[in-house]
Amino acid sequence: MTDSASRSEQPAASPTATPASAPPPSGYPPASWRPVQPADLAGLLQPYGDPTRPVRPGDAVGRVLDGTAFAALGDTRAPLGIDLVTGELMARELGVLERVERVVAAASGNPAAAPGAPVTTVTTVTPVTPVTTVTTHTLTLRPLLSASPDGLAVLADVHATDHRNRPLGPDAYLAAATRLGISPAPDAPPLDAAALQVALHDAARLGPRTGVVLAHGTPPVHGGDAWLEFLVTTDATCVLEQDEGRVVCSDRWPHFTVAPGEPVARLHPPTPGTPGVDVFGAHVAQRPGAPLRLAPGPGIRGQDEDGDSVLFAATAPGLVDVTHGAVAVTPLRVIDGDVDLTTGDVSVPDGSAYVRGSVRSGVTLTVRHHVLVEDAVENARVRCGGDLMVRGGIVMGRAGREAVGSVTDAVDAMDAVDATGAAGASTAGLTDKPGPANLPGPTAPTVPPPPPGMRASAVAPASPSRPAPGAAPPTPDQRPGTPSGAPSVTPAVPLSVVDAGIEAGGNVVSAHAAFALVTAGGDVVIPSGVTGSRITAGGRFLAPGRGVVIGSVIRAGGGIDIGEAGSVAEVPTRLMVQPDTTHLNALLRERDELADRMARISAELPPGPDVAVLLQTPEEDRTLVEALMHMRSQLDARQRELGGEIALGRKRHHADLATSPIIIRRRTHGGVRVQFGGRGHDAIPADTGVQYVWRPAAHRVAVEAAPAMPTERLFPPLPARDAADIPNDGPADAAPPA
Repeated sequence: MTDSASRSEQPAASPTATPASAPPPSGYPPASWRPVQPADLAGLLQPYGDPTRPVRPGDAVGRVLDGTAFAALGDTRAPLGIDLVTGELMARELGVLERVERVVAAASGNPAAAPGAPVTTVTTVTPVTPVTTVTTHTLTLRPLLSASPDGLAVLADVHATDHRNRPLGPDAYLAAATRLGISPAPDAPPLDAAALQVALHDAARLGPRTGVVLAHGTPPVHGGDAWLEFLVTTDATCVLEQDEGRVVCSDRWPHFTVAPGEPVARLHPPTPGTPGVDVFGAHVAQRPGAPLRLAPGPGIRGQDEDGDSVLFAATAPGLVDVTHGAVAVTPLRVIDGDVDLTTGDVSVPDGSAYVRGSVRSGVTLTVRHHVLVEDAVENARVRCGGDLMVRGGIVMGRAGREAVGSVTDAVDAMDAVDATGAAGASTAGLTDKPGPANLPGPTAPTVPPPPPGMRASAVAPASPSRPAPGAAPPTPDQRPGTPSGAPSVTPAVPLSVVDAGIEAGGNVVSAHAAFALVTAGGDVVIPSGVTGSRITAGGRFLAPGRGVVIGSVIRAGGGIDIGEAGSVAEVPTRLMVQPDTTHLNALLRERDELADRMARISAELPPGPDVAVLLQTPEEDRTLVEALMHMRSQLDARQRELGGEIALGRKRHHADLATSPIIIRRRTHGGVRVQFGGRGHDAIPADTGVQYVWRPAAHRVAVEAAPAMPTERLFPPLPARDAADIPNDGPADAAPPA
């Protein structure tokens, strides 16, 4: 369950407009801006004043010496133009001269090429006269006033005097704003007069001011997202109390119980927001709030209220469950006391279970939905399709120690394979995994029966137990997908062959864990830390604050955040980020299978182009050979398609790794190893917080300072789905998922 599909408070509104004293947006002035210098005017312009200062609209900048350099300024809308009568360069805006690079193509020996200009010779394919490219420059006028990229501010370069040393007063800037079309609000001045006066005063004393904000638009107020307010408790969402390193739920579980007729939650609709107005008076669209679609599930009645909110009330007693786009009440079986050898194995095929004691050693607890344990889980087996919440700890014994030990050996062996340069190591562990020989797929070519006279091996899929023609038989210490000479990897001991362990389809929360075997589809949260445990989480592993991980193997798909790693005894500890690659591995297996089938088909055909092979084939065999060529063409087309899908899958995998850091908040001891996919990295002993991040571009692990510790919600909201997408849990007597 993830009651965090709910949020107990509305998000904050968008910030207001930037004050006049705020720094200008990044990128202003533009990085390509090159202020003109007197030497840049040589051969182009004879200036009438200081070319580094602004020119007013209608002023003559200077006399043009090279008209070809300004040939592109014939546009009447351009900020500069040439008076054809006087030959002077005229300004049409309030601005400063700017140098602009340009490239001129000319034949070799062209006298128009500027003396001393850098020249690059380009050799053409056709036998013509070599062409030279001459890099030179021209001039343009950069306006002193411009709008920010989002249109919500007017930015200005403020100068005290113009190019003829005449004072530039507020009237010059107001006129420029009028020509620019600035109109932030009706019946209001286009510019902030007070800010302009301050900028002019500073420019007179300190020199030109750049990036001064002289006007503001009205930014849009984005709408608030829909949110779910729980009515049973004021804080139904678990949060971490960082200083104490423990879970705080206001003495209530996130999965709380209700009675018939009791209000459960209220779904507040999203708000539309308010549009803004830019500095030109145009509307700026706002972003409406995101909807949250929740349907009433079993045991819940939905009632529309004023303001488009929906009130959910219970119609049956049980445990509130917010998941799969619905608010539901599942039947709750309460077990007074312990689940031990006196009660035997307990199965709850429909609903959730609340154990008011502990789950003792030697028993199995199987629950369809959620499990709440008041005390502890010992050396037992717990299976549930939802969340497992243990108020005490998870303490296992011999089975946990043996399984954790075997997993540590397997991780060490995988590290050894990676050190030998195994195939795929450079792609962060995307190695080809052994799998089914014939993968189903709508686009995979079907395999027809062999034609008469042709061996079936030419068209049959490859068997994992039979090598391809010409391949050496595998050695006893080599498994499929392992490079020759690499040590074999002992597979991790699955929970199905041990007599203790936890398997949860959702999140697992416990105070602490020792020698525990935990597999969760969601997050695993153990604030006090773990010792000698093997934990696999489909989401994140969280043990921040005072959480310590010692002698354990932590494998998470969404990142790891812990307080301390390892111990002074340097006990081997593994922290691994491995997002799900099931789909990618299936594509890799299909690619290898197609390559093997194409190789066996090609072995049955003579070498050479298809047309030549058909012409050399006897007429009675051409039908057979043509069928094989057609099949090979289909396989080749699918193989090219797979190449694109595999490249995209690898890119997504690297993106998942890059967004799943390993954070150690306080101290890192020796013996700790971090791993992203198949790329391992010995952690650096440190007394301060560090963060390990995967860099996809460099294919390496980067070490940074740990970020500031926020107050985390344990279970982030899931994407909203339509009620039609809510899966059917099936009959009440159906077995819970593994």
